[in-house]
Amino acid sequence: MQEEIVIFTDDFFPKAKSIEVKRLIYAVQLLIDEGKFRSFKSLAEKAGFSSQHFTDIKTGRKELQSDFLDKISNISSINKVWVLTGTGEKFTDVSLSKNRKAFQEADINKLLETIERKDRQIEELVTKKEHITIPENVWEKIEQLINTVTSQQRTIEQFIMREKNRPALREDDATCVAAS
Repeated sequence: MQEEIVIFTDDFFPKAKSIEVKRLIYAVQLLIDEGKFRSFKSLAEKAGFSSQHFTDIKTGRKELQSDFLDKISNISSINKVWVLTGTGEKFTDVSLSKNRKAFQEADINKLLETIERKDRQIEELVTKKEHITIPENVWEKIEQLINTVTSQQRTIEQFIMREKNRPALREDDATCVAAS
């Protein structure tokens, strides 16, 4: 199975203090959307933690600890290597891939909308350059952001094209992969 790239913007759960926490929140939300768990609270309680403990991690009041991640990954099949590094599959259970493609397209569309909105905001700043004085270093930073957003948008568009051309995973494929 091809490794999936997930890009998080600042708009995705802005209270999370680390990319690892954002990855965990994203994976848990996928499980909730797929009906594997009812809520963050039910997952936390099943792992032996209070819902407040999970909330504190999500909002940055507490750091993500390895014992918490170990217990969550053991009961949910969230791949803790993916949470910590962003590499590999999000889940250790292949059967969870069944409905993921539809969720990916929705996430990609949300990301594209965010990029387009940010692009418009940057474009407004660029057009205002004629009317205001901006220090050279600030202008250079704006240009860097424009280049970054443009590059991210191209990467996302390429990813969308690859995903549209990739055949969907069938249930019998998942069985073959799990058996091998």
